[in-house]
Amino acid sequence: MPNLRIFLVDDHPVFLEGLSIILKQQTGWQVVGQAGDGQEALGLLKDCPTDIVLMDLSMPTLGGAQATLKIKRAFPSVRIIILSRHCELSSLNQLMQAGASGYVSKTSGSKALVDAIRKVSSGGFYVEPSLAEQLVGHLFNRQPAAPDEITAKLSERETEVLQLTARGYGNKEIAEQLLLSVKTIEHYKARAQEKLGFQKKSDIVRYAFHQGWLEDS
Repeated sequence: MPNLRIFLVDDHPVFLEGLSIILKQQTGWQVVGQAGDGQEALGLLKDCPTDIVLMDLSMPTLGGAQATLKIKRAFPSVRIIILSRHCELSSLNQLMQAGASGYVSKTSGSKALVDAIRKVSSGGFYVEPSLAEQLVGHLFNRQPAAPDEITAKLSERETEVLQLTARGYGNKEIAEQLLLSVKTIEHYKARAQEKLGFQKKSDIVRYAFHQGWLEDS
């Protein structure tokens, strides 16, 4: 089994060192690089094949949603997990729209971080448990209509595309997985979003949580 290649981004060297020690204890995991902010990471990732980026939410130069968006545009296959001392629902919405696949509190133990990396590396989506509860509550407040009835309006392909989108896959990756063209994937996604009245990726992810699509990712 090939190594899981992990790149770390944080402006605190001591935190990076501790994080690196934790990750290297996992069999098959390799820390391939480190950067002090999102801008530096963008430059280094060009010559550093990476599977997972662990990145601090708040950094002096290019952090959070902006860094996530730029990294995902430059390296679509890379999965990004955001680390934050204060996890907030508003930040989660922005990060999901930017393309992040995970959101973990820095105050969580090493087990939570390892669990998050494992889930995200297998194509899933991880949210800090306390924040996930808020997310579900927010979803129920916004969508009291019967979700099963709405889902029944989606075709099988539309459902597959939304499920993969919610798990963090880009259109190109979904096309490769379903053996379809990128244009066809865009068509299915647009049609599904129109049926559900969704405008943003965060709407899809919230809906996926409600449907239980991400529980066994």
